[in-house]
Amino acid sequence: MLPKNLFEKSGSKVYRLRTYHILEEGSRMKNSRIIWVCFVCMVIVSLTLNSKVIMAEEKKDPKLLAEIGEMKITDDDLEARIKELPPMYQDRFKSEKQKIAFLERIVEMQILAMAAKEEKMDSDVSVKTRIDDAVSGILAQEYVKRRFFDMKEISEEDITKYYDEHVSEFTKPASVKVGHILIKLDPKAKEKETSEVLAKAQGIRAKLDAGADFAKLAAEYSDDERTKKKGGDLGFITKERMSPDFSKVAFSLREGEISEPVKTPLGYHIIKTGEKKAEEILPLDTVKKKIDSRLRNTMKRELMKNEVTRLKEKYGVKLYVNPEACKSG
Repeated sequence: MLPKNLFEKSGSKVYRLRTYHILEEGSRMKNSRIIWVCFVCMVIVSLTLNSKVIMAEEKKDPKLLAEIGEMKITDDDLEARIKELPPMYQDRFKSEKQKIAFLERIVEMQILAMAAKEEKMDSDVSVKTRIDDAVSGILAQEYVKRRFFDMKEISEEDITKYYDEHVSEFTKPASVKVGHILIKLDPKAKEKETSEVLAKAQGIRAKLDAGADFAKLAAEYSDDERTKKKGGDLGFITKERMSPDFSKVAFSLREGEISEPVKTPLGYHIIKTGEKKAEEILPLDTVKKKIDSRLRNTMKRELMKNEVTRLKEKYGVKLYVNPEACKSG
């Protein structure tokens, strides 16, 4: 039996968005069998839900827009349905033309669903399984949303305590702006090849001593394809970003100073330093929202874990597999 009102509340924003996507795609791809099958499946899911009808408030004389057998669709229903969409999609249905197009897509979806039910497609095992899974997913989402909606607020004391105990998370490490010229060397290179590459790097270093432009030499000689066209610019780096040998030299140089060739697993680098930034601890006020979100998510995960444990006991769940086996894979 079809619902008397088309716009039954599904209890899931996610579901409503997916339905809208299907409707929108259907208007552009009417010849696609896949889209039409999706139409049917999503409608069947909507018809299995048993929840409260959405009605617009304080409007006494709704205008009848469409009828499908005994089903009536009013302007109140259409507006209520549009309001249930995310804001970014609501903006697509402001004009009369857009609203009529949306109404037509909904009507198409409903009659396809009715035809599917008439042909007993909802009794097919594979279809029924997908319907059951979809309904279970929607109800599970709604249960979580309602169950954990009224969580206790995160207090200023909670936020301050977390900040004090996790200062390292809100500390921007020292950094330095660097450029480099890389002459690549295979880590397994023999002594002769190593000497040749080092000699090449030293030759470039000599040109810099003679006044050559660092950026031009990087563009001409560097084997780092990612940075050579930018004059060897690596931007700001922290000590952890580069290899220890590279970082040690980069942070020890004065601003504007150029290093001798430095060997790393990639080869020999000639490093030029620029601006340096000291370590900085971000003020509490700038990270409050981040901490609040983190604590809230942690609380949700803990509540969810406890609730799942409680429901497993309540409904007598028995797993005949080892859950730890999934984690190791």
